[in-house]
Amino acid sequence: MQNSFFRWGAVALWMGLIFFGSSIPLKSIPSGPEIAPVIVHLVEYFVLAALLIFAINGGFAKKPHPFTLF
Repeated sequence: MQNSFFRWGAVALWMGLIFFGSSIPLKSIPSGPEIAPVIVHLVEYFVLAALLIFAINGGFAKKPHPFTLF
């Protein structure tokens, strides 16, 4: 039960960080190359997908859940 809380808690925390980061006005973020926001979004959602797969499977060492893509 505690491991399940940890896994799904990590997913909820990461989703909260994505929500918080999305609420920051663009004026307060330092400017950079135009591709930077795209890369940041790809990394954000890649980590979220990895955490979701981790939470659904019950960890890394277990057999994958049939609904995952791997």
